Amino acid sequence: MTVGRLDRLKLTRGLIRLSWNKKNLYFLANKRQGDLATTGSRAVRRSVFQQQWIAKRETRAYHDADITERQINKLIPRDLPTSGGLSDLRKKENPGRIGNSENSKVNGAILMYAQLESRIDFIVFRSHFANSIWNARRLILDGHVKLNGKRFKFPSHQVKEGDLITVDPKMICTLKPPKKTPESKDSKPDTNTPSKRGMEYDFVPLPYQQPFMFIPDYLEVNYKTCSTVFLRYPTINNSSCDLPSPFPPELHAMAFLHYSKRGRY
Repeated sequence: MTVGRLDRLKLTRGLIRLSWNKKNLYFLANKRQGDLATTGSRAVRRSVFQQQWIAKRETRAYHDADITERQINKLIPRDLPTSGGLSDLRKKENPGRIGNSENSKVNGAILMYAQLESRIDFIVFRSHFANSIWNARRLILDGHVKLNGKRFKFPSHQVKEGDLITVDPKMICTLKPPKKTPESKDSKPDTNTPSKRGMEYDFVPLPYQQPFMFIPDYLEVNYKTCSTVFLRYPTINNSSCDLPSPFPPELHAMAFLHYSKRGRY
């Protein structure tokens, strides 16, 4: 597992991942707008297919490259527009899942990965209970995550609006139990101190995590109880989208066109 994770963050690949790893900061700092179209100071001529494939590679790496192409094809909506304006967005299937605004200036294709945000592993990572999407999955598989009060071991499960996800505080990477104070053997236990179940953990920030410490509007996180409520699916308004992405909507549109010509379309 360790070798695989390091391979995903290879410097030669330069792909941004769902991780607090310091290499991600390097990739983010060097990912300029023209990087996907140029190499060094010389412009690189690429075919339409090459441009769309690169867009697919970059966006899919960030929105979980471990998912198979078949899974991606099932999750991507069929009729997202690839230009400004959402007046053509139809809601034939699952109405209300993908929000829209008739007068929006944001490219609707940025929502192509929106349904992934309802997966439990994504929610655990977005809530800052794990420092990478892979560690979030490990917490779930090891039984440290509950869905609506019951232990749940399926990282790819898509929750419903209003579902509650809870993580064992002992397994959260940024929480540490308070240091034990030396007590004499003859001293009696203090009845005023909280029990293990009600223990207050100390927050200890990890290196390089600050750029990733934001909470999407569709999640309601309670750090006192280490729980998150999934409120709704990501939406777009007149000027922005609340789906986290380091890439512009136009790059998502090119990736969407790549999938629209292949797979089940």
